[in-house]
Amino acid sequence: MFFKIFFTIFVVIGLVFLFKFKRTRPQKVTGASSCEKNIPNAFRTKTSALSIDEQNVLKFLQEIVQYKDHIQVFPKPQLTTFITLDPNLASEIQTRLEQELKQISCDFMLVNTRTFSPIVALSINPSENLEKLLQDLNIPLISLRKGLQYDQEKLQQLVVHYL
Repeated sequence: MFFKIFFTIFVVIGLVFLFKFKRTRPQKVTGASSCEKNIPNAFRTKTSALSIDEQNVLKFLQEIVQYKDHIQVFPKPQLTTFITLDPNLASEIQTRLEQELKQISCDFMLVNTRTFSPIVALSINPSENLEKLLQDLNIPLISLRKGLQYDQEKLQQLVVHYL
């Protein structure tokens, strides 16, 4: 009888400790320590960098410029590749403008491969900032509407003037 009571108390205490240690969570990685430690699996790859509509537009644009050896299609280009800031600006203004420029994007850019200069930008539902920036730089913008289906013929009619 004494053995059964002792064994039951031992099992209950063991289970209490087991559940208590099981519930403690590891510390979260925060702020400065996150830079110091290697965080495994912190980043995930997207299934695709482009939506289905963007993939179709890219495919059609590539077919349109296929035989133009001096034109290349850039999907989701960084505008900083094609745009530089005036070096005479104050450093704090340059920093602010660089940050703003990094937040502006377009969906596609047709680029002259000889000079690496933009020919025309295409964007699905472009932002006002993009429209203003490209207008200031005299880079034409073709605005595509989200939800509309663009086939190769429609896109060719839109870009034929720039080829």
